[in-house]
Order: sequence, then structure tokens, then C-alpha cells
Amino acid sequence: RPGLVYGGNPGSVYKTLILLTKSSIMLPSFFPTVYVQPISVEDICKALLRLAVKPDLVQKEFNIAAHKPISFSKFLKELAWRRLHRLRFFIPFPAFILQILLGAGSLFSANVMNLSVRFRSLLQTPYIATETSLDILDMELSDLPEGFWLNRTAGRRQLLEEGRAILRYVSGRAPSPSMISRYVKAIELSKDSKALGLQNIVLTFPKLLYLLEGRGIIKRPTVFKELERRLDFALVLAEASVDNIDDFILHKSVSKIKVILLIFWVLSKEILMQMIRPLISLVLRWFIK
Repeated sequence: RPGLVYGGNPGSVYKTLILLTKSSIMLPSFFPTVYVQPISVEDICKALLRLAVKPDLVQKEFNIAAHKPISFSKFLKELAWRRLHRLRFFIPFPAFILQILLGAGSLFSANVMNLSVRFRSLLQTPYIATETSLDILDMELSDLPEGFWLNRTAGRRQLLEEGRAILRYVSGRAPSPSMISRYVKAIELSKDSKALGLQNIVLTFPKLLYLLEGRGIIKRPTVFKELERRLDFALVLAEASVDNIDDFILHKSVSKIKVILLIFWVLSKEILMQMIRPLISLVLRWFIK
């Protein structure tokens, strides 16, 4: 018994969700909250292969899905960003109203009837316990973002997105592909070669990293230390790049008044950010997984 299957070539419910996410910038956030237990198509294939080589298993029914359910709106948000590279906004919407509308529309259209059946199935899907099945098959499921890509380069894809955001933050401009590539290669050769798992909003607006540098925001010391190390490395990489030579080497004289005003502006901004960090820390902790 699989959960909500996604990834690979679009088909069935997954194809419908892709079309829905692609066609509208506003998506529903159902209440009461609808939960799903996603499972990538690659993990389904791995489970079937392991079952094929273990014909003597006593257990005859296996539940293959994420152990911890996630909200349907979070799944759509990840789908929009990871697969379609688009931001989507969510508005609260009663699930029963959509069910009524689809039920009425199904009287006039076979396509709407099919959509209504799938939506009703989604609402009525019960929680399935998967820990025992996964333990017997000795399986560790892929992270949610990895299943949305069509190839096995998910880890590198995450590092590319992370590198683009961090390099843009330290240099103040969009980095070149060669600079991003050097960042990824260096991280892959380091001890901790996995992506930090920056959330979509940070990848879209890298300036938010300024807020994440504070220890009051990031409560996991290992994540904070690794983020600090990668920011330092990205700064060195940006300084050594010819793309940013104008930012780090002064070619023309600047008046003392302009320098004083610039220093005053930087100090004022830093003092202000230090003051508001404690107030917004509760909101920003979810930016790092």
C-alpha cells in the first residue's frame, strides 16, 4: 500500500497536481487541514525490488510511504518550487465547499467527475503506519525534494540552488555559472557535503541570510557552524573572482564625506538588525530545516 506517489514522469494523480499547480498562482490551503504521506516513485521501485528478492517474508502486506504526514498545501508548495521552479501563494479554503462544487460539476463533465473522485479519495485517505514495513525492508526513504527531480542528481541540484543564493548574498549580484560550479565542487569535497536545506523563501530572497547569521535565529549549533563556514568560503570565492573585482578593489578616489556616510549607514543598519533579531527569531527558525 503506497502513499501519495510522486516523481518521475507525471501520471495519474501526480499529473493532475502538476497541471493544477502550473495553471494557477493561487492555490487552496484546505481547512480542516488535509494531510498526505508522499512516497517517490523511485522509492516504490526500490521497495518492489527488495520484496522480489525476499520471497520468504512472513508479512504479506507492506505500507510504503513517509512515516510523518505533511499538509497537502506544503506538498503543493514543494512541487511548485522543486519541479516547476515557481512560487505559489495559498489562500484558506473549506474542503467541503470544493467537494460540493466538484460534485455538482461532475453531473455535466466526465473530467470533473474524475477529479471529484480523486479529491474525495484524497480527503478520505487514512493514516498508514509505515515504520514496521520500512524496517523489514531496511529502507530509508528519500527526502521530499529529491523525488521531484527526474534524475538522481538531487543532492547536486540542492547545492547549486544553495550556492546561487549564498554567492548572491555575499557579492550582491547574480553569480556566474562557473562561480556556482566552483562552490558546489568545493562543498562536495568537504567533510559535510550535503546541502544545508535552505527553505524556498531564502533561496528566492538571499538577503534573508543576513537575519539567519545570528545565533538567536538558528538553534542548531552544527547548522549554524556549517552555514558560517560556507558564508566565509563564498566570500573568499567572490573576492577571488574577476566578476566581482569592482566590488573589492577601489579604482577611483572617493570623498571622505561619502565614506563617512557609508560607514554610518552600515553601522546603523547593523544596530537595527541586532535589535529586531530577537523579535523575529520565532518566525525565522523554520527557514533552516
